[in-house]
Amino acid sequence: MDVLDVAEDMTAFVLKVAAKRFDMARHDQTLNRAQIAIATAAAEDEIPQFSRARRKLYRAFLEIGGNRELQRLYPAIGMHIVHAQFPTPKLRGIRLADYEEMIAAVRNRDSLSAEQAGIRHVENVRAIVIEQLAGSRIDR
Repeated sequence: MDVLDVAEDMTAFVLKVAAKRFDMARHDQTLNRAQIAIATAAAEDEIPQFSRARRKLYRAFLEIGGNRELQRLYPAIGMHIVHAQFPTPKLRGIRLADYEEMIAAVRNRDSLSAEQAGIRHVENVRAIVIEQLAGSRIDR
């Protein structure tokens, strides 16, 4: 679960920076494309497509933030491994709602709300992971 501890702080920081630097004229189209990709992938319920859309969204946040060190370090967190290990519809549903909140906070240039949305998102993922791990221990 160490990866989730790191992901929580890094995701919050990525979103905070993106919200501070969001410029409607420069970034709205990028964020719109990522938002549409997430919504489309969720509607089609295809795990690989959702994963690609999720990566596109985070790349958009990183691009908007413009911080080269975050762009270099954030992909190394390894959340894709967590998502691959726990590919449940419940997790995808929670992530979709979280992503909408994160996008809105960045678009509104509300760095505090963006940061909090990032924290809540990882907390939501952590809760599902813990729930699934507990269920798999009971099944044994």
